[in-house]
Amino acid sequence: MPQPKSIAAALEPRVRAFVAEIANLVQSQIRDVLLAQLGGRTAAAPAKPRRAAAAPRAARAARPVSAKQRRALVLQGRYLGSIRTLSPADREKVKALREKAGIEKAIALAKELQKKA
Repeated sequence: MPQPKSIAAALEPRVRAFVAEIANLVQSQIRDVLLAQLGGRTAAAPAKPRRAAAAPRAARAARPVSAKQRRALVLQGRYLGSIRTLSPADREKVKALREKAGIEKAIALAKELQKKA
């Protein structure tokens, strides 16, 4: 088992570094509060160095979306929008109907349930 003096000697530099870091954070907080209270009546704080801007990426050509895909996306959006405000129990009912009868009937049921709520 290590001796108490050796433990203290090993921990002392870490404790000192921790205390110094806390002191720096407190000073930074105080400075920020004072600058905010003064309302910018002091000299401007030095700006942080900026990173170099990333090179612009080449734009990818958008893939054409077929009419079938577009309709599926529209229906998916309508479905998600319609179940958004439902209770968890009603959502389960709508999800079950979607599995059985399809998305259009599920959207219709969701709209009905919204009217009742």
